[in-house]
Amino acid sequence: MDWNEDGKKDLILGLYNGEVRIYLNTNTDKAPVFQGFKFLEQGGAKFTNGSSSATPEIVDWNNDGMKDVLCGGGGGKIWLLINNNTNADPVFNTKVYLKNGKFGLDLIVNGGDCRPVVFDFDLDGRKDLLSGSFYGLIYCYLNQGTDADPYFDGYFPLKIGANYLDVGDWSHPDAVDWDGDNTLDFICGEKEGKVMYFRALGPLSLSDNRIYESLGGQITLNLNAGPSKGGRKYLIFGSVTGTSPGIPLPGGAVVLPVNWDFFTIMVLGMLNTTPFQNFLGALDGSGTATAMFDTVAPIPGTAGLYISFAYALNSPWNYASNGANIEIVP
Repeated sequence: MDWNEDGKKDLILGLYNGEVRIYLNTNTDKAPVFQGFKFLEQGGAKFTNGSSSATPEIVDWNNDGMKDVLCGGGGGKIWLLINNNTNADPVFNTKVYLKNGKFGLDLIVNGGDCRPVVFDFDLDGRKDLLSGSFYGLIYCYLNQGTDADPYFDGYFPLKIGANYLDVGDWSHPDAVDWDGDNTLDFICGEKEGKVMYFRALGPLSLSDNRIYESLGGQITLNLNAGPSKGGRKYLIFGSVTGTSPGIPLPGGAVVLPVNWDFFTIMVLGMLNTTPFQNFLGALDGSGTATAMFDTVAPIPGTAGLYISFAYALNSPWNYASNGANIEIVP
């Protein structure tokens, strides 16, 4: 990440003694060179997490446009340092522990050695918190507040099917769209130095991601918003101009990752017809549904085109799936 906003990637490194070093890139973004370091400071003095194994995470926590810092460690608690200056020259006057629950108790990750990572886990437009742990599990804290003022009340360990996602000891996760399907996957380190990849099937997945222009074809869309969304009404949108910047849903809190274009209008005008089967409906009690995109016939002249789909839940419009892309190939 670019710590001093000079357009070049820098290196932020947590130390076993609880301190954090900042290595500024003195060369180019493509060929970084690091000569010396400085310590992360708080209140004009060297920051320490007060335990061991500092694990910094850089994030704009309060949505003021400036980078802030979360830092976990061996004790299981996570410090929050709010930037009181600028992005190019961050200054942190105070540090406070993240809290969990209505009584304002310190958030303590089970097993200690917490390694925080921040992203929108449940796609509700609010940042959530995940953390690795000494025992190898990954814990999720869903944001019950707002995106600018997160509030946590409880947690759950991530699972793969019926089993806990367990990498051994000292899990250190990060979220990245590894396979380019617009869904965040997990890359996770562990005690022995191995790096594990966990591919995520997002709330929207496809039976295939290609259609041949000379043949046409059918693609099944699998919707899975989870049991908490069971019974809710959904609407699938389409686009041929990509997923960003997307369409703000009514209320403005959530952005649907498809761009409004002529194909969007076509889909909305032909809902639940042969090309767009079950594009408007209700999720079952488990929060799932299936739909189908059918070209009906060959589609010559479309090779190289990408068709994007995403769905929203309405009443209220507070949930958007990931975007899923279909490539038209010769």
